Amino acid sequence: MKAGRMLAASAALLVLISFATDAQNTYVPTAHEEFYGVWMSKANPDYNHPQKSVITADGYQSFLHASDAVPQEEGTMVIDGKWTDPDGSVWYRVHGTVTTGQWKGYNFQALEKLSSSATIKESVFQPIGLGTKFSPSYYPTQIDASKPTYEVRYREAG
Repeated sequence: MKAGRMLAASAALLVLISFATDAQNTYVPTAHEEFYGVWMSKANPDYNHPQKSVITADGYQSFLHASDAVPQEEGTMVIDGKWTDPDGSVWYRVHGTVTTGQWKGYNFQALEKLSSSATIKESVFQPIGLGTKFSPSYYPTQIDASKPTYEVRYREAG
């Protein structure tokens, strides 16, 4: 009987430790993340690489051209992780769902890198599908400029 209780107590302790570890690894974004702001692309825009992107704590809006008044796409965006590398670049793992536009309902995950001055943002995103659940295994593992989902953006001053 005592062995059974000891086993049950040990199992409960392992569950609590696992839960505490997960909670400790969950990043809670602030209202003033370096990631938030207006980001511009110098490349010729296309639907998947719009010229202007506005990122806030509430999500994002993409504008095909910087002069457009109406976004071509909007979506939710959640910061899942943040860290700073030895060079001072700030990295983010984000996931989200497109809520308007051509890809409405699609989920994505991305790896974002901000320069140490937080004025240049490089990213690679991974579309994961309509209704597909988010998973750590879907995050890109590196910023690769040869990938079709790579983009570089510059913070708009102001």
